[in-house]
Amino acid sequence: MIKNISCAFFFVFIHSHLNSQNISRTIYSLLNFHDYEIITNNNLNIQTSNISSIILYNDYYRKYFHDHKKIGFYGNSWNISSWHSHIGDKINYGLKTKVQFNEYRYQNIHDQKALSIQNHQNINSINSLIGFKKGEYVLGGGLHYMQFDNNMPLTINEFPTSDKQSFNDYFLDFLEPTFGDSLNVNVESLLQNPMIFSTFPIYKQYQMSILYNHSHQKHNSKIHYRNSSNIDNLQGNRSIEIQTEFNNRFIKTNLSNKLSSAQTSLCYFITDINLTFNNILPPNYEHPVIQDLDKLGYIKGTYYGGSMELIYTKNNYQLLLGLGSGTLSMSTELVTPVLGKKVILIPMPISHGVEGKITGESSSQRISMNYNKLMKNTKLNFLSSYTHGYYDLIIDGDAQLEFGLISVPIFNTIKYNVHFIDLQGSMIRKLGNVNIIFSCTQIIPIISNWKSATVESLESSTSNELPSTVPNETDDVNYKDHRGGRTYSINIQYNW
Repeated sequence: MIKNISCAFFFVFIHSHLNSQNISRTIYSLLNFHDYEIITNNNLNIQTSNISSIILYNDYYRKYFHDHKKIGFYGNSWNISSWHSHIGDKINYGLKTKVQFNEYRYQNIHDQKALSIQNHQNINSINSLIGFKKGEYVLGGGLHYMQFDNNMPLTINEFPTSDKQSFNDYFLDFLEPTFGDSLNVNVESLLQNPMIFSTFPIYKQYQMSILYNHSHQKHNSKIHYRNSSNIDNLQGNRSIEIQTEFNNRFIKTNLSNKLSSAQTSLCYFITDINLTFNNILPPNYEHPVIQDLDKLGYIKGTYYGGSMELIYTKNNYQLLLGLGSGTLSMSTELVTPVLGKKVILIPMPISHGVEGKITGESSSQRISMNYNKLMKNTKLNFLSSYTHGYYDLIIDGDAQLEFGLISVPIFNTIKYNVHFIDLQGSMIRKLGNVNIIFSCTQIIPIISNWKSATVESLESSTSNELPSTVPNETDDVNYKDHRGGRTYSINIQYNW
């Protein structure tokens, strides 16, 4: 049960980032390393123009069981981008634009789990950067704008049960008639990401770049279900609305020396998370306050921290070393809609809740090596990177149960080790004014957790109440095959 709660918080946090960025950048940001492309001094020293078209296939995750595909998570992407730089008498300028269309799909309907999910997501975005250079000074800005919609039908194959009859009578038995076994989640989302950057000389041969980035995301999610509980006014088509806002801000500085191959960067970031849960009440209510609740609660929190990176370049090699840290603070107070009525002496509406918080700290280390090789009209690029993150989390929570039901408060430490391996390779073939670029990326995330004996015993005692797997499929790992983490792309670029 503790594992399910912590994973829910993690899913809420990472899902929004996945909507707005590529998966590698998402994981790096969660591991305290933030970055964004800017127009540099070198970009504006040469006058050039190009236009390119890129097609990507993302093979995120596949699970096979006895050679049968159980889970599939993949996506396709197509984008058109352009770059134009101009050298003027006094001011040089450059303009970069990218329009991108993405489609993602996820399904586990053959996995025989308690919850079956089908997810179809479309994402359209436009990204623009502009920079101006005068002498050794560069000033620029950009805007990333994205709209996406998400449709996710859910099927509940198995509802939780308890060995305690009172827990069934006053809570669990009401779940199926309240929500039914088929739900549908619709999400409309918007991202606005302005940024500003500048490069300027300081003290003799030193040069500094400063980037400020602010990402604001809004998600409006609606969970549609059909209620058939024992309260007439509650019955029929119902919905719960979840309004979500994420604000991520980071400022990054980079210090370099024209006479040295080393440069240093520092970054500070802060992310604010706010989710509110509203119950959409039916119009046929005579007494809405008595029949049901219009406010179901919230999840809110903050994650902040920083990182330091050292980059050393020599000939065709580039070495990066990084250290990062972060602090997490999240809290929640949630209640269920009124599930039904239980007649004791008088009819009593049934609604339960939970409140709690997750706090903790993280530390991370990163090392990467980049190598490029030019052979006639072909250029090869290789990147290998390893990042480790350690999360020390404290979960403090309690269920707010009615009708004399008793819950065990949670106060435990969970420690996560995250290992992230990122391998990238590309080949650029030049044919006159045309470049053909083949790229492949393989990411390998490994997550392991340690928990106290108190947590393990509590999860064992509640495992019957929260089933996650239909019993008729064995869970022997020897029969499972996990694949994915790969991205393939082909880019055709025309220069003039």
